[in-house]
Amino acid sequence: MADYVSTNEGDLVIQLKDHAIGVSTHSATVGLAAGDVTEASNDAAIASHAVNGQSLYTSKSQEWTEYKRLLLYGPLNTPTPITPVAPVVGSLPLGAKGRDCSEVPATGRPDQIASGLHSCHR
Repeated sequence: MADYVSTNEGDLVIQLKDHAIGVSTHSATVGLAAGDVTEASNDAAIASHAVNGQSLYTSKSQEWTEYKRLLLYGPLNTPTPITPVAPVVGSLPLGAKGRDCSEVPATGRPDQIASGLHSCHR
């Protein structure tokens, strides 16, 4: 299974979204329970929330760094720059739960990490 799970976070978000759509589309045909559909949808939402939220905060961090630079080291007697606004990340679906991945190696080969992520449990 590790060969099929992307180790690139952006690709993983796309994979999980595609998986959730497939599970929803074919659940009746293959006999999946409603809970399986919800779990696949929540997994996709969690990954998207985490990856996109972190990206928003990284971008905002760069904006704050420039803001601080202008305040502390910019030219004298110039207008004060506008204070950056915190990013809006949104919220997770009601009932969405992360996975217990305490046994997943933090470093190592991508296939080892992906294999560990696949074995995480709720």
